[in-house]
Amino acid sequence: DTGKASRQHGEPSGDQAPPTLEELRLQLKRLRSRYSEKHPDVIRLRGTIAKREKKQETTPVLRSPTSEARRLMLVQKDDFLSQLKLIDKQLAALAKEEKKTHSEIAQYRQRIEGGPKIEQMFLDLGQDYEEASESYQSVLEKRLQAQLSENLEKSQQGEPVRVLEHAKLPEKPFRPDSRRILTVGFMMALGCGFGLALFREYLDPTFWSSKELESIVDLPVLVSIPVVNTEKERHWNVAKRAAAAGAVFSMVSVLVYALFVLWKVDPTAFHFLVG
Repeated sequence: DTGKASRQHGEPSGDQAPPTLEELRLQLKRLRSRYSEKHPDVIRLRGTIAKREKKQETTPVLRSPTSEARRLMLVQKDDFLSQLKLIDKQLAALAKEEKKTHSEIAQYRQRIEGGPKIEQMFLDLGQDYEEASESYQSVLEKRLQAQLSENLEKSQQGEPVRVLEHAKLPEKPFRPDSRRILTVGFMMALGCGFGLALFREYLDPTFWSSKELESIVDLPVLVSIPVVNTEKERHWNVAKRAAAAGAVFSMVSVLVYALFVLWKVDPTAFHFLVG
């Protein structure tokens, strides 16, 4: 009957597992071969298949944990491989840079080691230049002497040279004139000495005679006491005269030496001063 056919075609019992979608489609094909499309079993089975298909479309497909983990491992593997390739490229670039750096270090080291050689080369060149310069100057001097000799020979061939009178040596030195220097120095020293004495006399307020006192105060002098020198005072006066003579002599010597130095340094000024 119809209920029995329904249980056989698509309706699962309580203990049996529900048929799959492929099994339901196979049952629908069998029913269509036996019944028409309007048969209740065919209609019911088509509805069941439609519900199952709709449910299958709305239900997301779940992947097994094993396949998901495998997919993640594959993705991580690809990432690791790409990172390894990138690291290999970086290592290759670093190796190339290291090689270049070592090459530059070797070049700089070679330059540093070659510094003393270059310095020695420059020293040798400087010495060679000095020797060449000295040789050049010597050649120029020889050439000049040769030209002078040639010109002298030509002039002698045209007009012979003859010594008419030999030069006479002076009997006394022309410079310096010691007598003139001493005379001028002595005169200047005397002038300075007299000038100093007059200046001191002008500044001295002492009266040396009664007439000087009378001319100043306009009064007569009643008593005059002569100067009485002791033995010690007489020795002191002699010493003062000797000191004055020594000072005059020293002044004369200094002036003579100053004139001599002036003649050495500037003869023109010396002649202008002496006349």
